[in-house]
Amino acid sequence: MSAPRPICPIPIIWKSHWSAKHRKTIDQSYAKSLFLAQYSDLLDEIYGYQDALLADFTCRTTELIARCLGIHHTKFLRSSNLPCHGEQTDRLISILKHLNAKHYISGPSAKAYIEEKISSSRDSA
Repeated sequence: MSAPRPICPIPIIWKSHWSAKHRKTIDQSYAKSLFLAQYSDLLDEIYGYQDALLADFTCRTTELIARCLGIHHTKFLRSSNLPCHGEQTDRLISILKHLNAKHYISGPSAKAYIEEKISSSRDSA
């Protein structure tokens, strides 16, 4: 298994026209949906930019969707801009400590990258 690769330096290849294909798939899949028209402008905005890097596209899309859902007072941060260290669980713990986090909530997919036994023993560190 290869080491985790950060998405910060990964470029988006726009010449493949993947975004137009992706948008068309969404339109076709949700054509009979009651809410496709309501979110059409948001989708246009998401796919209208041509960010150079995957991280920029992902972060911008996440923030646009959050604002659309009424999440206006949440501050979004990039871990790459924080003075944190380590890989996977160690990095997560470093980020949480840097931010003085009291709680961390994650979904079931996080089991793939969070070492629960290790993180529990690090709580007091």
